[in-house]
Amino acid sequence: MPRRIRYSKIPSELRDIVVQQAKLHAKSRQRSINGQAIRMPPLNKLVKLAGNTWEFANEIALEDFIWDNLTAIFNLIPLERQRRINGERCDIISASQNKQLVIIELKNSLDRGIVQQLTRYYANLAKNKLFDVDYDLPVKLIAITPSFHSHNYIDREYSKLNFDFIEFKLVVTKDSELYLHLNNVDTAQTWEAQVTYNLEQVHDIKDYLPPVPSVLAKMIEGCSDEQKQIILQVRERFLCFHERIQEIKGANFVKYGRGKSNICAEIRANTYSAEMRTLGFNQPALFLYLPIPDRRTSRTLNNDELNKLYRHPLGRMQICCSTKDWKTFHPVVSIAAYIPPGKRSSIGGYSMASFAPFIINKADCELNTLVDLALQSWLNKL
Repeated sequence: MPRRIRYSKIPSELRDIVVQQAKLHAKSRQRSINGQAIRMPPLNKLVKLAGNTWEFANEIALEDFIWDNLTAIFNLIPLERQRRINGERCDIISASQNKQLVIIELKNSLDRGIVQQLTRYYANLAKNKLFDVDYDLPVKLIAITPSFHSHNYIDREYSKLNFDFIEFKLVVTKDSELYLHLNNVDTAQTWEAQVTYNLEQVHDIKDYLPPVPSVLAKMIEGCSDEQKQIILQVRERFLCFHERIQEIKGANFVKYGRGKSNICAEIRANTYSAEMRTLGFNQPALFLYLPIPDRRTSRTLNNDELNKLYRHPLGRMQICCSTKDWKTFHPVVSIAAYIPPGKRSSIGGYSMASFAPFIINKADCELNTLVDLALQSWLNKL
């Protein structure tokens, strides 16, 4: 039973925050019982740290920062934010220096409906004409998000309006300073702004990870300390990637994803003989859902980067590592064995070079690069 909080001993100015935090803890425990993803929602935070990745804590924090730095970043004049018109609430309404109306919609994660939202905002603002701008100029529509879904490009392609797609990410410099980098995916124009914060404004997702499930603890029981550390680091990478990722436990496996159909990885107990275990084959088996390099669909998008990923279906692949850890791959033979749905054995293997066309950013090792590819592929299916 959780420890009872004595609110009478808490200063009045902090009492509301503590009460809210206690409610979130209770909600988190209930979600754990229901088998859902366990994550403490950020409260009064500016940024969150997921592994080595920095993100804004929530959409409100992102909007606050863009609004406060709208002129410095985009040279725009802020007019109003969260303006409600005909049941629609616009994130940011601004104007250029020549009085062109600019509507900005912000998303802190991948969102399939951002083009439709901007379309509705355009219709409402163009019809009502509530601001002192030049309505003879075309309205500029800007979508800002960490990445764009293939549906966003399809919606934009067949729309009569013009949309600027801007991706953003938070980057830490060598001097440990945090910067917001923005990039127009069509023109390659970039913007940058420093994000100042203190440690109290950082929400570290690692602090709210669930305990290691007993089935996984049993699987790594016979592993060396180095193997255990690598396996647990991979688990942490899965859980820290996105707040919607679940850790789904079974009798001899742990899956990571969302529900039964959208899985990005599995860790399963090995089936090696006792003789093989004495030779060092102690680690469990790792499966990643990766693009199948030699299989393509007829789907075509205007964006070349998305074509690399979306035109290849995902397949369940067992990662073939060395006997010592999960990070060492054989330099010549295949490192990923494709196992078709409903089958137990593989029908083909792929080397690291086979996945090169799908990899945008390389991680610190080949294993983490493949893990990141599986996670990004999973995110694109949401």
